[in-house]
Amino acid sequence: MTCYHLLMLGVLLATLAIAADSQFDKAIAALTQPEAVTVTYSIRNLTGDKSNWTLKMMRPNLLVAESESKLIIADGTDITELTKASKTYTKEPQTEEFLETLRSKPELILGRLYFERGAEWLGKQKAAPGRSRAGVALTGTLLTLPSGANATFYTPPTDPVIALIQIEPPKGITTDTFLIDKIELATAPPAKAEFQVQMPAGARPADAPVAELSPAAKEDLAKGLIPYHQLTWKDYKVVDSNDNKTAIYMGTYLLYSFKSKAAKSGAQYQATIAEIEIRSGLDSNKTWRSAKFPVEADRLLQHEQGHLDINEAGANGLRRAFKTKPPIGYGATADAAADDLRSKIKQMLSESGDKTKALDAEYERATDLGRNESQQIAWNGKIAILMKGLDR
Repeated sequence: MTCYHLLMLGVLLATLAIAADSQFDKAIAALTQPEAVTVTYSIRNLTGDKSNWTLKMMRPNLLVAESESKLIIADGTDITELTKASKTYTKEPQTEEFLETLRSKPELILGRLYFERGAEWLGKQKAAPGRSRAGVALTGTLLTLPSGANATFYTPPTDPVIALIQIEPPKGITTDTFLIDKIELATAPPAKAEFQVQMPAGARPADAPVAELSPAAKEDLAKGLIPYHQLTWKDYKVVDSNDNKTAIYMGTYLLYSFKSKAAKSGAQYQATIAEIEIRSGLDSNKTWRSAKFPVEADRLLQHEQGHLDINEAGANGLRRAFKTKPPIGYGATADAAADDLRSKIKQMLSESGDKTKALDAEYERATDLGRNESQQIAWNGKIAILMKGLDR
């Protein structure tokens, strides 16, 4: 067997073609032997959460993976990951360590097969129980992935294709089981130009401020208060040890500043809001994770994003309230009216804060800190509805 190294990916490949004495071998060969390939498929977990993916790959180190919500591009130098809903992206050097994180994602298992063809683990296949689908008996072949997860590949008796893949987590890991189906290889290979990074109009780095910051927001930022954004694991400072048993914690903030104006109306004065600014986001001073916390799944970060979104939804509700039903202060003097207005603004913030805290606590209880998959999916939908009226 002749072996060589992918310089950028750093994974061991072999030039020896995979033996074609079974439908599984033929299906793997059809995926892994071309110099460039495009494959489409669907992936879902057992609770029904589903996404559709297009995966383009070219040797030695180019990859584009795209779903309805994500776009991942490895261009040989950097790996860029775009979250479509927020038009925010992260960019990391294309190192072997980061690539291993990507290859460990269930939705990118076909990329692992392609770039690691000939690897030792790929040759350790075992027979597995088959299954029937649409009246066709499928043969099962089991592979244990480098992560320890077990992937069972199901192939039909005639066509050299993979009809279905079932991925089960390693023993002791409480992540979901995934099913990949509707796997199709495109007839035409992708062109090299398709692996160039092209972000949509308006896209911005995930750690960039949402908009031009006000003077007050700039002061906040200098104190570690970061405006609302899509979280990445970079937002969490690593704490080697702490006194409590909490493995991860996120702090949020909500601040306000306003200017008022007063005018006499009959026998008293009225004070109204001339300007008001509601500032909200992540308190980096109170955001951390234990060094032992496993940064292994997007769903964990998604759960954390839910907390930040709930805080932002509360802030957004206040912004709308101050626009549509602004409070008015009354008093015998202009100062008295301004004090009354300030008191009413504080009351509105206090009531909103209580509701936000209650909703956040309910979210944590219902999802069991993100461990309850079905509840997490349900709450993702609830929070998305709350966030639809986002108005900064």
